[in-house]
Amino acid sequence: MNKRSYIIIFSLVIFLSGIISYGVSKFTSPKIGYVRSGELVKNFEGMKEAKNIYKSKMEKWQANIDTLQGDYRSAVSKYTNDLPGLNKKEKEERELYLGKQEQGIRDYVKSLEEKAKEEDEKMTEAVLNQINSYIKEYGENHGYDVILGLTQEGNVLYGKDSKDITDDLLKGINDWYKNKEEQK
Repeated sequence: MNKRSYIIIFSLVIFLSGIISYGVSKFTSPKIGYVRSGELVKNFEGMKEAKNIYKSKMEKWQANIDTLQGDYRSAVSKYTNDLPGLNKKEKEERELYLGKQEQGIRDYVKSLEEKAKEEDEKMTEAVLNQINSYIKEYGENHGYDVILGLTQEGNVLYGKDSKDITDDLLKGINDWYKNKEEQK
């Protein structure tokens, strides 16, 4: 064979290799999995811990409200008992004081409701950021092209059980979270 024949054969081999590579990549299915998002979030140890912290804060805030309301009830009771002996000016002063005390409680409750909402949003965002970060890492480490989230809103209407990676992801993220907490 002459040099020209080698070049033609070599060019043909390269051309066919390119076509075969293109065909294989074109017809190879991407690796896809899905996650039952609600179950993952609910059973993630980080979410459980965040909820416990939030619950503890709410209990403290409620105890403060209960104390303020108890003080107010005591003041109303004392006012009721003292009422027959009060002159007009003392009665007006005590009623004004009780009104301010009641308004203070309402304002405090309202500010705590706003603070509770902010705390809940921050907590949820932080937990979801951890989950999303872990899912990305998991997908990259396990060769996934796409990981879908199965939600109650219906983003994924059907998926084969073999494509459900929720349990593996949940075990992995909880192990990751425990190791992260132990390193603190």
